[in-house]
Amino acid sequence: MEDFYEMLAYHYSRSENAEKAYHYLKLSGNKATKNYSNWEAFRYCIEAIDVLTKMPETENNKREQIEVRLLIAGPMYHLGFPEDSLEILQTGETISKDLGDENGLALFLSLIGQYYAFKGGDLLQAIQYSEDSFEEAEKINDIELMAPVGADLSLLYFWVGDLAKVIAVASKVIPLLEKTQKQAEFFGRPYNSYSFILAQQSTCTWAMGNLEKGRALFEKGHDFALKIKDLLSLAMLELHRGWDFNFKGDATTAIEHFQNSIGYCDEGQIINILIPIWIGLGWAYWLLGDLETAHKHMEKGLKTQSDAGVDYDSGFFYSCSAVVELESGNLNKAQQLANEALNIAQKNHQHGEGLVWIVLGRILGRTDHPQNDKAEEAFLKGIKIFEELKLKLHYAPGYYYLGELYAGTGQKDKALETLKWAEDIFREMEMDFWLAKTQDLLATL
Repeated sequence: MEDFYEMLAYHYSRSENAEKAYHYLKLSGNKATKNYSNWEAFRYCIEAIDVLTKMPETENNKREQIEVRLLIAGPMYHLGFPEDSLEILQTGETISKDLGDENGLALFLSLIGQYYAFKGGDLLQAIQYSEDSFEEAEKINDIELMAPVGADLSLLYFWVGDLAKVIAVASKVIPLLEKTQKQAEFFGRPYNSYSFILAQQSTCTWAMGNLEKGRALFEKGHDFALKIKDLLSLAMLELHRGWDFNFKGDATTAIEHFQNSIGYCDEGQIINILIPIWIGLGWAYWLLGDLETAHKHMEKGLKTQSDAGVDYDSGFFYSCSAVVELESGNLNKAQQLANEALNIAQKNHQHGEGLVWIVLGRILGRTDHPQNDKAEEAFLKGIKIFEELKLKLHYAPGYYYLGELYAGTGQKDKALETLKWAEDIFREMEMDFWLAKTQDLLATL
């Protein structure tokens, strides 16, 4: 069908019938989007926009400009906002303002926020765009806006580590979607808002210590996304679940979830989610002690990020890679990556800074001339960041490494106190991998 529409679009372009050419290019773009042929969809929409800009600037033309620019947002998102994505979205914002189209304006503002986030910009700036949109939608109780903008906002809150705000957004949007029976709607986005928000909510609930509810939310989101075959939400759900088990220390289960996510990404031509998948696989193989495979996957993740021209959450990714380099004995490379990670995390206000400090603590304790005081300070900084965010899943290993430092420097009482504290959290969070390591270390004391 796309070939038929493309043939008609080509025919009418040659005959200088711009209106018909635009019509069939938009249809081609829409069909390709539904089939997850994202590059094809992106190209069709670009051509449709080019045709429109050469036509008389009527009010109808402007409304079509808004429609096709929102249509291209789907493949644009999957592909990591390539080429002139920002200009396309900003022009949509301007046209929406000219027409007084508040819905269009809110959607473009939120999408621009996503662009800044994916391209490594200031996450606080990105959040401001989405928060403004969400607040306006909430004022008028407009679920058509609250759902897609809420999904965008939940992801941004997740990246800065404000998981309580993720849960707050979900608690507003999910019940409203259920009440209005609009769970299956996509609201013009490349993913189903209901499943997508549940993906963020499930991993945040899990990380903050409510394991049972986290599991239930994952199953709820996964079952619904599978029912409507929303590939992006399925990929995101499996990605988050993989990282949940990574931090838990269950590498085998994590790998299964990451492989599932890769399958959905391949089927849906989804590039941007592949980056944290490869990094996650690297982390999982580090847990298994297979450093060669871990390094290979870390490198693949960083290369995928570079090739796609996106730069989101890179502070966290560099931290993970630094861990593998550290365990491989490459202290200089590990420190280089950790320092880069710290600069990025602080600049972009990412909660990954907590992990960076914990990694730096480990590095400082292993140098030729260990800097134990600085290592202790680094561990405590990382733990504090995660504790303030109430992320048990993340700060508990920090206590283990701090206890390890105390044990190695002969501070037995401090080591026992710290490791006992870590042991209690690991038991509560069912982190058996870490629990076993802690008990082994305690046995030596």
